Amino acid sequence: MAGVLSVDELRLRAARALGANPARTLVSVVLPSTVPHVVTGARLAMGNSFLTIVSAEIVAAQSGLGSLIWTARNYAKTEWVFVGIIALGLLGYLFDWVLRVVTSRSLRRYGVTF
Repeated sequence: MAGVLSVDELRLRAARALGANPARTLVSVVLPSTVPHVVTGARLAMGNSFLTIVSAEIVAAQSGLGSLIWTARNYAKTEWVFVGIIALGLLGYLFDWVLRVVTSRSLRRYGVTF
């Protein structure tokens, strides 16, 4: 919603002046203008999904990084807790990097850069 509301009014007026109907304005002006906001939302959602997955693993899983961290905590194996936390950080960084590379390459025509 923030992306749509941030579309420059001058662009919308220019599209109308050039004869674009509302559907064409949506496709040609509004959607390309909202792409950076959508990508930012996807990056934030990915971070939240990592937190949710790890929390679910802590509560109900027998395997996974969350389970590793929780089990290591219960048995006072601090080094394994740090291994799990560092692994989560590296995975989060890797997934964010992949998302940035894919979006920057696929959205280059819209002028989106990261």
